[in-house]
Amino acid sequence: MRRTQPSSTSSSASCRRALALAAVLVAAACGGSDGPPSPAQIVRAWSDAIGADDNETAGELFADGAIIVQGLLPVVLRDREAAVLWNSRLECSGEVVELEADGETVSATFVLGDRRSGPCGGRGARATVIFHVREGLIRTWELTRPRSP
Repeated sequence: MRRTQPSSTSSSASCRRALALAAVLVAAACGGSDGPPSPAQIVRAWSDAIGADDNETAGELFADGAIIVQGLLPVVLRDREAAVLWNSRLECSGEVVELEADGETVSATFVLGDRRSGPCGGRGARATVIFHVREGLIRTWELTRPRSP
């Protein structure tokens, strides 16, 4: 398992999306990788997009048919439109405070904060999400219990 340190995004929405996706690709290139962005880079890009209230970019990072596990019943995001809508309904943004990557699986712990679109009812709390990322797209997003600090 590999741990990485936390990192800390306007004219038009399409410009922001292009810049966010370009940043992921530049980061991958600077890391000496010739392939697609790593799963950890995709998770950070998603977190950055949510923090910027850029639901379009956040939605573009999900595969069609991605599975969301947040509560009792899983939700399937059938397409990008559903992914954008789901991301827009997230109440909180999150600063990555811990990230562990193991192949296509990334565990990310966030400290929750307000979004530009409104306040976060859980501000300051920790949340841990397990991501499964394949071919540069989030396939599964699963909210779990955070580890103790």
